[in-house]
Amino acid sequence: MPIANVLLVDDEVPFVETMTKRLNKRDLQVSTAFSGAEALEKLGKDSRVEVVILDVKMPGWTGSRP
Repeated sequence: MPIANVLLVDDEVPFVETMTKRLNKRDLQVSTAFSGAEALEKLGKDSRVEVVILDVKMPGWTGSRP
């Protein structure tokens, strides 16, 4: 059983892939999103997400609002 369900959000694919592998090794269940819009969609559909790791500077989005 995973320690926590994490949503990892970043527009840099290599970073997301590397961090997903590292977090999975630490017994975390990781789902990913590559944009703010995709993250909001996933959060709306999956109430099991407990932690969000978010890049606050993505194209078209800031850390405060879309």
